[in-house]
Amino acid sequence: MEKKKAFIIPFPQHGHINPMLSMTRELVQNHHFDVTFYGLEDRREAIESTGATYREFKHFNMNKHLDMPDIIDIFKYQLKVSHQELPCLFEDCIREQPDVIIYDFMSLYGKFLLNLVRKKKCLKRPIGVCFTPTFAIKPGVFPTSKEWSEAMGLNFWSIFRFIWLFVLQITLSAKFRLNIWNTMKFFAETDDLNLIGISPEFQPKREFFGNELKFVGHSASDTMRKAKVISDEKLREFLDSTDLLNPSFDPGRKKEKILIFASLGTVFNDFKSVFDKILESFSLFESENPSLESRLVVSVGHKVFEQYKDFKIQKNVLISPHVPQINVLEKASLFITHCGMGSTNEAIHFAVPVICIPMAADQPFVAKRLCDDLNLGLRFDPFEFTPCQLKEAMVKVLNDPSYHQRILEFSKILNKYNGGKIAAEEIDGFLTENRKKQD
Repeated sequence: MEKKKAFIIPFPQHGHINPMLSMTRELVQNHHFDVTFYGLEDRREAIESTGATYREFKHFNMNKHLDMPDIIDIFKYQLKVSHQELPCLFEDCIREQPDVIIYDFMSLYGKFLLNLVRKKKCLKRPIGVCFTPTFAIKPGVFPTSKEWSEAMGLNFWSIFRFIWLFVLQITLSAKFRLNIWNTMKFFAETDDLNLIGISPEFQPKREFFGNELKFVGHSASDTMRKAKVISDEKLREFLDSTDLLNPSFDPGRKKEKILIFASLGTVFNDFKSVFDKILESFSLFESENPSLESRLVVSVGHKVFEQYKDFKIQKNVLISPHVPQINVLEKASLFITHCGMGSTNEAIHFAVPVICIPMAADQPFVAKRLCDDLNLGLRFDPFEFTPCQLKEAMVKVLNDPSYHQRILEFSKILNKYNGGKIAAEEIDGFLTENRKKQD
């Protein structure tokens, strides 16, 4: 059987690569695709485990994203790096002639590449697949203009940032002869096939989105990302001494041991002050519940971890730069989360109630959906809550079984979808139909 060739061009960050892994494995193993998956070294092992060929971005430096607070800065960096990265990607396309180019919705250089290839009539026209691992966006509907302005932190000075973004876009478009002048408008455009990596039940205002979007469901594979070996001795002791809770939760079962997990993700996590308040709130919780055997696992990222090296840590607290999240969520009674969509989908999958501390990007929208619309937890502004308020929230969510019951019921709805399998079927089916039309 003839192999079909696919390029996958993600935004090279954990929360964007992880949701594409099970889809990639399905394409390779069940649909006979030869997949080249671009990325950075930190996700090489995960990418290669799918059966795809790993290929490193030559000019992308993810460390620069740590200092990018919003989407304008991220787009500005991508426009600059595209001057070097785009010719390399284009050469790969000329040499390998992919049938499909799958790109993350935040990957501007992926969209630029498709635009560039399609202008060359001598090249095979690849199908463009836009993969969105978070909520679908429809300007003015979701988010509303007000919500979008708040999320982007728009103010008087924003006009100058947009002007500079416009200048960068014009420079890039002129160099590569791309008919693209408005970056934000180009970002919102759809492609041949548009996959949304969440279930339709989770999408806010789903009724306003048309059939051009395919909601495939959660696509992060727990079997692929679950660690087989826990190298951290303290974490291993925590997990071994805690019963498996999730997702089969029994509200009538008395929990003698409580495991609380806190993480702010892998990008906007450089806020030691927030972690300090989480640690203090746990101390307050523990002092008021001395009969309860409670433990706290905090994943702080490598940069903040360095600042805790001389910190005196309690025996029942683990501070780590990174932990295997799937393994922890299986046994967690509460998840204090930044509300990245990957972590959110995993919390729902394992039916773990949440306390949301959204930091940036789409996280405030996700937190509102979880807590305000679905009542699956409580949320706080990251820079305004106090340790006492967080402690009270911990007590409320842990002691009120309705939070756990609601997220358990919602998990049953979302777990009906096998996002990776559905996404791969949509891609293969679309390519097959497209070939029939050309014959």
